[in-house]
Amino acid sequence: MSATWADIQKLASALQKAQNISGEKKLSDNNVIEILSTLRANKVIDIIFTANGKEYVTRKHLRREVANECLDKKGRVSFDDMVLGLNVDYSHIVEAVKNLCEEDDSFITHGAELYTKDYMDDLCRKIEEKLNEKGRTTIFEITKSFDLPTIIIDTYIISQIGFKINALKDGESIYTRKFLDTQKKIIKGAVGALTKVCVMEQIAESLEVSRNVFVTLWNELEQEKVITGRIMGSKSILKQAYYIPIYFIKLSEQFIRNKFNSDGFIDMSCFKKLFMLDVNGALVGIFGKEKVKKMVFLNSIVLEKEKFDEFLVNLKDDVRLKEYCNVLDCFNETSNVALDKQDLEVIKEKYIKGNDEFEYVSVDDETLIIYSKELSSKIYEALEPIVKEKARKEAPNLVIQLKEQSSKKAKVSDDEDDDWNTNKGGKGKKKVNTKKSSTKKGKAASNDFETTASIPLPREELLKTATKLNIAPRDVIEMLFDKLSNKLEIIFQHEIEITVTDLSQSFIQDKKKIRREFEEKAQSLYNSLMTFYDGTKVIEEKNEFASNKLCESLKEYLFKSIGTDLFNTLLKILSDQPIEDNLVGLKRDKAIKELSVPEDIKGMFTKLYQLLNSNSYEDFLSTMDSMFASNSSGLKIKFPKDSVKKEFQNSYLANLKEQLNLSTDHATSLLLSIIILLNVRCGIAIHASGKLVSALLTYLNSSTKLNEAESSLLLSAQAAVIEVFKSKGSTSLQLSEQLNEAMEEIKKITNE
Repeated sequence: MSATWADIQKLASALQKAQNISGEKKLSDNNVIEILSTLRANKVIDIIFTANGKEYVTRKHLRREVANECLDKKGRVSFDDMVLGLNVDYSHIVEAVKNLCEEDDSFITHGAELYTKDYMDDLCRKIEEKLNEKGRTTIFEITKSFDLPTIIIDTYIISQIGFKINALKDGESIYTRKFLDTQKKIIKGAVGALTKVCVMEQIAESLEVSRNVFVTLWNELEQEKVITGRIMGSKSILKQAYYIPIYFIKLSEQFIRNKFNSDGFIDMSCFKKLFMLDVNGALVGIFGKEKVKKMVFLNSIVLEKEKFDEFLVNLKDDVRLKEYCNVLDCFNETSNVALDKQDLEVIKEKYIKGNDEFEYVSVDDETLIIYSKELSSKIYEALEPIVKEKARKEAPNLVIQLKEQSSKKAKVSDDEDDDWNTNKGGKGKKKVNTKKSSTKKGKAASNDFETTASIPLPREELLKTATKLNIAPRDVIEMLFDKLSNKLEIIFQHEIEITVTDLSQSFIQDKKKIRREFEEKAQSLYNSLMTFYDGTKVIEEKNEFASNKLCESLKEYLFKSIGTDLFNTLLKILSDQPIEDNLVGLKRDKAIKELSVPEDIKGMFTKLYQLLNSNSYEDFLSTMDSMFASNSSGLKIKFPKDSVKKEFQNSYLANLKEQLNLSTDHATSLLLSIIILLNVRCGIAIHASGKLVSALLTYLNSSTKLNEAESSLLLSAQAAVIEVFKSKGSTSLQLSEQLNEAMEEIKKITNE
């Protein structure tokens, strides 16, 4: 059980007496301290030692000392000051303060300070005195002046505003009621002096209060009926709100009353300039509900009903007299008022639409034309024959356009007839839709292809014709033209369809003819390729180095020339677009990609080109055979029979002889002669260039098909031709004559 202060005093007295007793042995100060520490450790006594350890005090007494220390400091003391003043550790002060605040609610602690509530009350009194002197202050100024933590200010000071502190708080600012009354008087004086519209923010800037307080004071003045004007806009955004003085309101209403009574109308912009957003409400306040009901409201003006009725009568009279009328011009003549395009829209929707007497047309939302139904019929009747005649003249041009487009887009099959389709176009254009269901022989057309072409309507020609007839001014006709154009397009379409139908069959036949010509060319090239390829095989069978080298050169030249020509011709047959003769690079790849065939056929085309450039001739021919055999390719090229090859070889020989007889060039004549002799003597047909003359002559001599004189003649002619090339045209007359004689002898040999 803890010892009381009386017990400790008794113990101290006993210790003192023991110390004073004379004897041989006494307790030292250290022994006394050790005894007290032991007693405190065993909880026999509950005391606190001072910082130097020479004095001690009970916890209860320490709390009393702490309270006395705070009161001595006028109600506010820091923990550090108490540590120095009471000579105990900081932790004991913290504990003592905590226990003191729990036992006595007149004390407050925060952070490292101890306060009394009397101190807080005295602080509120001082703040109120300061407020009464200045009229306003801020929380920051209070915090700075009294050097207090913000939480103390918020908890014990701000909460007393309106109670112990007679003031009003707004945000960080604090005002006295007297100060706010003064600000209200300033507002009252400023408002009373205004005669023009003023931005609310300008009034608020003249005061020393926040915007929220300004609005509060303004509302109080409104409730007190001090402010007689009105506000336009929201008081929550003062820079966008306007105060309209009563004097300005009365003058504005008087102006509107006089203006309307004098002119019979008033511009809507006047209301905006006079800060009257509710036009109908403003008019009701000025004229009363009954008179406002008789007004006509357009987008930009308000009119007397009598004046607007007068305008409608004049409008109808103009239409009956001239068969048309410009609404804007008519209104300007009647009322001397300029309308905008929204006004025209209101007039059209409310007063013109649904009228059986006349029709209307709007142009660019800025012009509204009213016209009689008879005027529309007259213009239509005048333009109809012109449209029909123009359609008949332009139909052939449309067929040309269709041919050009079809050459790019249409895919034609030999076994099927074609339908010709184009769709109707846009404004001012005509697109034709003609379907041919049968041929002249009555056979059903089973294959359709679609193309699109357009011919413009002869707008200017139609307008000039109608203008010359004096039906109406050109600008009126132009405005009506678009409305009539749909009917005119139907006529134009019908006439073109009739004409195009007659021309379409010949167009289809032309397409088929072009394809047949390409297919015939491809077959002929294939026949020649295989015939010449057989010739190279015969040379290859000799299996000699010279003959093998000659064979490779002949194959390379054959496939580079005839093989490439055949490849391009096949592309032209299957392509929907025009194909150049010698496609290379990206153009060739694009042409293959755009073919209207399955992907495997496109792959074959790509492979064929690669094989052409890699000298893989057998693979090239094998791939081509696979393509021809595939039904999905659409190609009808057949492998040439022996009889076909023989026929081609004979035709080729006759052609060579004809060329030889007409040739005047020695080198060309020598080449033709050698190729003819290979055909006649060796039975092989080849396709060769002049670079191979020497090798061909060597092969021919080795074939034993020439006698010694013929061989010598050919070799002499070859040497002479080479000499002529080397001399670059400066040969002797004798050599030329000898070469001419030799070539004549060679020609005779080829004709045997």
